[in-house]
Amino acid sequence: MTPEEVQRRAVTLLAERLISRTVADEVGEMLEPRARRLAASKRERSQWFRSLDDATRGLVEESFRWVAYSVLFDALCVFDGVVRLDLDDVIQEVRLIVRSGGEGVDLATDELPMMHDLLAEWMGI
Repeated sequence: MTPEEVQRRAVTLLAERLISRTVADEVGEMLEPRARRLAASKRERSQWFRSLDDATRGLVEESFRWVAYSVLFDALCVFDGVVRLDLDDVIQEVRLIVRSGGEGVDLATDELPMMHDLLAEWMGI
């Protein structure tokens, strides 16, 4: 795989895991909370969510999706170097390197697209 293909695949895998799967897990938990001792707040939230009509439930799910997207987008902006952490006196560089066997691929080089742009593309923005 070329570095571009590795980068695109990594962003897709991150998006699928951190956005799609997280949202599906959270919606599932709201529909059928799982716990040995279910907290009252979780039970109330589940009752509220189940009382919504399908259209409103879909809007809540879409809101979860945008929150998850925003968190991952901001993290990728840090890795892309367009957002700096406020810990510059402690952290000098943040890199995202994918390694499978041999040499690693730095996913945030000047030769590759910005990962946060690839994520926006994945979201259809």
